[in-house]
Amino acid sequence: MKEVSYGYNLKQKLDIYVPNFSNMEQSVKLRPVIIYVRGGSWKFGDKDSAKKHGKFYANKNNVFITINYRLSSNAQHPAQVEDIATAIKWVHKNITKYKGDPENITLIGYSSGAHLISLIATDEKYLAAHDLNFSILKLVIPVDTIAYDLPYAAASSPKSVTELIYNNFGESKKQLEQASPLFHANQTTAPPPPFIVYASNRRPGAAKEARLFVYALKKAGSRSKYIILNYISHKNMNTLISGSNNPIAVDILMKLSQTTP
Repeated sequence: MKEVSYGYNLKQKLDIYVPNFSNMEQSVKLRPVIIYVRGGSWKFGDKDSAKKHGKFYANKNNVFITINYRLSSNAQHPAQVEDIATAIKWVHKNITKYKGDPENITLIGYSSGAHLISLIATDEKYLAAHDLNFSILKLVIPVDTIAYDLPYAAASSPKSVTELIYNNFGESKKQLEQASPLFHANQTTAPPPPFIVYASNRRPGAAKEARLFVYALKKAGSRSKYIILNYISHKNMNTLISGSNNPIAVDILMKLSQTTP
């Protein structure tokens, strides 16, 4: 299903990739649901970039959703994270029509998308605005972002990246901290959901932030871990999210099989 509206804005659209339910036994089971949030520095990109991921996971008997959201050039924070929460609400309400399990949702995000899903899964207010909580999130998988700590990211990044951060989140330390998953991770009323946090060792800042973020998650009671992949570029980290021989995809499929009904 393409171009499904989850809200009123033209950017609030999602695509759904579903398994081929030719096997009657499989067709009666609700399948694990994956919501994928792409990268693009909060300012660029389109859900069509995830076609390969969608087809791969649907062929593995999962329901895969990729979403568009308002971009920072026209709508600044918290527009993006609010859109993702709205999309999650739509999925939770409607996904059984597509044989997806609304209580078995995995969030995967890459780059700036990794920041957004991490904020959704650490700052309770975004799901609470839709009468939802962390319990529907079985796993959260952020891939290669430095933005768990936006003050650090703004201070340590190239000028072009710092400008993207300031333009979307503001320049004050308080504004940046409020949009930083690291600053919410151990302030939740309930433990955050389990995380698998991936980073490339070719981006030392991202690897450092992955470790610090997972430390904060564990301190809050979340069953989380980080995995640092060696010699993989930032771009190729996204490539590894799908494909039968790719390490991130293998980990994801193993985890999903453990929660399959």
